[in-house]
Formats: sequence, C-alpha cells, structure tokens
Amino acid sequence: MAVPTITLQSPIPSGAWTLYFHSHKEKRWTLETFQKIATVTTLQDVLGIFKELGEKCKAGMFFWMRDPYPPLWENYHHIRGGSYSVRGSQENGIDIYKKYVLASMFNLAATDSNDMILGVTISPKVVGTGPSARTAFYIIKIWNRDAATYNTPGGIHSVDEKVLPSEILYTPHTEKKM
Repeated sequence: MAVPTITLQSPIPSGAWTLYFHSHKEKRWTLETFQKIATVTTLQDVLGIFKELGEKCKAGMFFWMRDPYPPLWENYHHIRGGSYSVRGSQENGIDIYKKYVLASMFNLAATDSNDMILGVTISPKVVGTGPSARTAFYIIKIWNRDAATYNTPGGIHSVDEKVLPSEILYTPHTEKKM
C-alpha cells in the first residue's frame, strides 16, 4: 500500500476544523461565551494557527472542533460521545495538545478508524492567585462521537512518550454534571 504524500497545502483528511477560545474566567458555558478564532482546511492553516497562538494556550481554554460540531459536550452531536483525557505537565502540555490535534485531524488518534474524533481541547489548571498565579498542568481532552461502542482508555494512541497508556482516562459525556 502506497503512503500518501502530505504537503502543507494538502487538505485535512477529516475535513475542516474550527478553533474556539473560552476564557477560564467565564463561568457560563453557552455558544455565545466561545470566541471563534479560525476555521482551517489545510495543514498549513493549522501550523499557522499554532505559530500565532504560541504561549497564548496558557491564557484560557482552546477547543479544536471538527466542523460543523460546536464546542459544547451537552449538544445533541456530542451527548452520546465522550472524552479521552490526558494530563500534560507545564513543560509539555501544549506540545501534547498539538500532537493530539494533528493526530485527530489526520484520523490517527483513535486506535479504531471507526471511532470518530470530533474535538480536542486544552484546559490550563492554574494554581495561586494574582501575580503569583501560574499554570501547574494541562488537561487535554479528545472528544469522540460514540461512547456506547468506543469507551475505553485504550481507544486512543499515546502520541507522546510522556503520556503513559495507564494515565489515559475515558468519560462518557452522559456522566458529566450539567
């Protein structure tokens, strides 16, 4: 089987994805509280967004969502799905997030090709207050569509050597609190 050539202009195999931002200071979770950053269709688009974001990932929650799915887990598109969760350290959390974003866009994150990944999020966990506040670690979530069929932590690949398979968790969205 021939390996396809991927260029910067190659379309993302899973289709268009949209990046949203949600401030960690915002307590409401409605579509109106999310800021749409950009929609991407090529690898070049994604890498450009990564470069532009830089260290801004420390300033709030970022949601890469496969179009046309919104960044709300309780939405009818997502409620029957769930999330794989991994923890990233202060030093490597953003890199792990980027790796899962790319793996998901290229249909490489899930161990079963039928397990459709709909989103990848990063949430910095801040300790301290005021000037002494700092990011202690990150939670990266990889959202899938079907928790009834794909619901074990082994359902995604460990895309970074710092992510141990035993540290991957899975939570169906129906088990989350509203």
